[in-house]
Amino acid sequence: MNQMAVVFVKSVFRHFSIFILICVSAAGYSQTRDYWPTQGWQNKSPEEAGINASSLEDMEQIISSSMPYVDAFLIVKNGYLVYENYFDSGYDRNDIHILCSATKSITSILIGILLKQQYIDHLDQKIKDFFPEYSNVNIDPRFDLLTIEHMLSFTSGLAMDDDGNWQTEDMISTFLSSEFVADPGTQFNYATSASQVLSGIISKTTGKNARDFATTELFQKLGITNFSWLTDGLGYTYGGFRSYFEPVDMLKIGYLYLNHGIWNGDTIVDPGYVLTSTIAHTDGGGPHHEKYGYNWWITENNGYNAFFAGGYGGQFIYVVPELDLVVAITCKIDRHREDARFLVNSHVVPAILNFSTPTKDINSAATELKTFPNPVKETLYVILETKSHTKASLFITDLSGRVVAELLNTVNLPPGQHKYTYKPGLTEGCYIITGVLGIKKYHAGICILNR
Repeated sequence: MNQMAVVFVKSVFRHFSIFILICVSAAGYSQTRDYWPTQGWQNKSPEEAGINASSLEDMEQIISSSMPYVDAFLIVKNGYLVYENYFDSGYDRNDIHILCSATKSITSILIGILLKQQYIDHLDQKIKDFFPEYSNVNIDPRFDLLTIEHMLSFTSGLAMDDDGNWQTEDMISTFLSSEFVADPGTQFNYATSASQVLSGIISKTTGKNARDFATTELFQKLGITNFSWLTDGLGYTYGGFRSYFEPVDMLKIGYLYLNHGIWNGDTIVDPGYVLTSTIAHTDGGGPHHEKYGYNWWITENNGYNAFFAGGYGGQFIYVVPELDLVVAITCKIDRHREDARFLVNSHVVPAILNFSTPTKDINSAATELKTFPNPVKETLYVILETKSHTKASLFITDLSGRVVAELLNTVNLPPGQHKYTYKPGLTEGCYIITGVLGIKKYHAGICILNR
């Protein structure tokens, strides 16, 4: 089968799959809300939203004592703002913060709006059809195969990545003229310039740059008014970086996708596009080393599917749909880091999963467990305080549930305090401590940093 035939078969299969996803998504959507945060978020305490406040207090202590680069950390649960902290960073809720590459996910939303409003017909439309002025910049026949979908999934096959000269005056021309190192659709290659191509398509089809189009078709509908999004010398908005938003408005971006593209009864983005954007289309890679959808990173968190927008330094819009959870994080951009994101795994989600209102009898017989530090760099310390004879089993699993380290395997502990020291020797990443302590199941996240 020749290459063109393979591309055709893949295209038919993808369209059939997307059609099924759209039908399932539209049929399954029945979200109702007490209110919509267009004019601002309403507050609840963590306990009112089903979150253990003590876990958030532990997280806050970690940030305050060992993560001075975190500027803001905000949590929305069940549609209510339950946690908001700016950590004496010099920012407050009315200040805009750079998003860096988390901008790419907003550009992806705009492509979904183009589809809904029929500015474009489908994601297999050819890139060359939008940019006739660049028709001769690349003589490789694979240039004619490039589509919108390839730009969204970073599978163009072009050699230029973010180590290349992606801040030239004409980013689109420079990118499209790059050498092919793989067939389109076959290999993930993170490239900010691909998002600039998407921004150019928005300008070409609507007659407005991405910032102006987003202002009327997205931001005003969400109640986002305080932002900045820069443009290049050719008038194209930077599709992959250089946007600035308030963290409370970053939450709105995640909340829109948590609600399948629907906001206060208005379908801003079709649910089918939201769904296909937030499932894995490739195994992804750097810089976040997760799977990749359409300009959204795809991951798991304590056994739950999750997706996030991620930017250099630690800028995140993080969504866990099954838990009705959105988290916004901003950090200083002195270097790239992931550990702020891992706090969602190690503290925020476990604070939801372990939430309970203990009775006096249960509490008196409970086994107390403390693990520290978090993030773990070399050594993990575990302290168990048992009030009666207790059977304990503890393991470390990866996010798929596979056991990667054994801490305690069916040990019978007498009353008292028990201290254990472990050197897990695991690769850097996010893991789950899980097991049974007496009659209580234990489930909490940790992150391991090797530098």
